[in-house]
Amino acid sequence: MIDPALQSDTTRPRSPEPAFEYLAEALRAKDPTGTGDPAIAVLTDGPISNAWYEHQELARRLGVPLVTPSELRESDGRIVATTNNGRFAVDVLYNRSSTESLTQSGDRYTLLGEVIVGPLKERTLAVLNSFGTGVADDKALHCYVDDLIRFYLDEEPLLTNTRSYDLGNPDHFAETVDRLDELVTKPRWTFGGEDIIIGPRTAPDKLKELEASVRKSPERFIAQEMVMLSQHPTVIGDELSPRHVDLRPYVFTIGDEVKVAPVALSRFARNEGELIVSSTRGGGAKDTWILES
Repeated sequence: MIDPALQSDTTRPRSPEPAFEYLAEALRAKDPTGTGDPAIAVLTDGPISNAWYEHQELARRLGVPLVTPSELRESDGRIVATTNNGRFAVDVLYNRSSTESLTQSGDRYTLLGEVIVGPLKERTLAVLNSFGTGVADDKALHCYVDDLIRFYLDEEPLLTNTRSYDLGNPDHFAETVDRLDELVTKPRWTFGGEDIIIGPRTAPDKLKELEASVRKSPERFIAQEMVMLSQHPTVIGDELSPRHVDLRPYVFTIGDEVKVAPVALSRFARNEGELIVSSTRGGGAKDTWILES
């Protein structure tokens, strides 16, 4: 926190409120009713989610209910939620559930799919973080960020991406397969740091297992040059201790407009020396102050 007495007249911390205003605007823009005032709810997996606190805070800040998949039912072509706070219709769901698909093996619907696929088809329900947008979670995109900027924006990147290798690309594979002990190797479709191998910190026998997996199915992996994360003093117990951190901006698509909120989230790793910064590994979050002058 910044002591107001130390601030100049031209330097003030930015409020986080614009992020929630942009999010609310994005949710209203999905309105299937055409009224401009849809009934909105945040969809969560509940207390079992590592981000449960954040989901509660999001719902509170947005002033909307928090619902789980088991609380949703279809009624007369619409989605109805029944919670401890009563029964109400939902027009727009802000999806923070871990459900990755509406279907499972054999083209059977998931629990959530059984409930919402009808209203989705009838367009009485809209979902933000729509099903299918998870394709952007494919880590292979890391390998082509600079090219995507050039292709879609016709601009040169202001900051180049960490050098990343798509191991399904024969040239990238040849360049990296003998350097796995120097690189960070990631399965393309895992989350929260799962199965990431940090080469310089991995035992030789584990690296041999990794190399065997990469040679067998290179298309399942990417590799990146090792980058040391910044560290920040962090309250751990009763003491301040250095922990690795990363910074996450908030970008919202509102209709055809894209807005970047003047706030960000700083994540920190809970364990000393941990380089994978993720809530699924017990990581926490810090207040982030962006100063304007």
